[in-house]
Amino acid sequence: MKRDRVRQEGARIQDQIKFRGFEALILENRWLRVLISPEKGSDILELVYKPLDLDLLWRAPAGFWQLEQPYAADVTIRRSFIDCYPGGWQEILPNGGPGCVYQGAPFDEHGETPLLPWSCQIIEDEPQSVAVRLTTRTLRAPLRIEKIVRLKEDSALSFQESVTNLGVEPVAAMWGHHPALGAPLIDQGCWIDLPECRGVAHPVERFPTQRLAPDQAFTWPLAPGRYGGTIDLSRVQAPHAGSADLVYLTDLSEGWCAVTNPRLQVSFGMAWTQETFRHLWIWHDANGTSGYPWYGQGYVLALEPWSSYPSMGLAEAVARNTHLLLQPGETRRAELTAAVAPNAQRVRQVSLAGQIKV
Repeated sequence: MKRDRVRQEGARIQDQIKFRGFEALILENRWLRVLISPEKGSDILELVYKPLDLDLLWRAPAGFWQLEQPYAADVTIRRSFIDCYPGGWQEILPNGGPGCVYQGAPFDEHGETPLLPWSCQIIEDEPQSVAVRLTTRTLRAPLRIEKIVRLKEDSALSFQESVTNLGVEPVAAMWGHHPALGAPLIDQGCWIDLPECRGVAHPVERFPTQRLAPDQAFTWPLAPGRYGGTIDLSRVQAPHAGSADLVYLTDLSEGWCAVTNPRLQVSFGMAWTQETFRHLWIWHDANGTSGYPWYGQGYVLALEPWSSYPSMGLAEAVARNTHLLLQPGETRRAELTAAVAPNAQRVRQVSLAGQIKV
């Protein structure tokens, strides 16, 4: 493939660059700039909507882990994901939530893929479309993950993904995306739009400051409050609210979600294939987590398409029968699109083609 390394318009890609000592690349067009670090879990570290110079993603207070500083010696410790968590957007397999032991393998919190290096190959480099293929293999489960990340000429970023069981035994897994959105995109004037769905709060108290009654089912967007009444989950909390909540949306009539900031007149939306990503987790911390790791400095909204729930580890997902089960040699595929558009109205649909419809 002959590459045009000096192209200044249309879709384009920069590789062979470093970010905090890590291998990185940038996918860019007139609408978006996307910074990806293959060497750090294939994390998306920046997702900038260029018309507003707006980075949509949250950055953790501790900042980005530097390659010059070594990782924790034992990455099986429960908190190694959080210690090395820069914010941004992670791909998570095969464990979602706290660390656990399953079939003799100790899995870290949200392990393993966020702490693994991924190989990277540029497969398209044209003004109409740039694309990169990212692959890795997990260490504690025989899984190969591949994804093609593509940016065309519009304001949508697409993912075509597969997970393959390389073993000779069935393998259970949780598979999810963990995009964390932050200020200035997120503020108290924002609202969240979803298709028709049901939900349930985290099964036990997850945060002392949570607004929701644990393990209570509801129909979106009104959920039972911890102290009575109902909470409208479509409204984003103010930074000074001091609350934190975790809920799971199930039985979505369609696979999409959106958050809109009417002050900035912009919407961020995602759409995905429901055959694999059957649920949506919503984690919203309005500076309501005291002590480690945020010490009251976490203002973040994460809208997370997942195969499974709750966020209690793979062993618990298997016990509740919400896990994926890959037979020997089986490949499971999925598609996901993230889009940004100028908008100050409620969203009624996001399509896999990247259209945000109001």
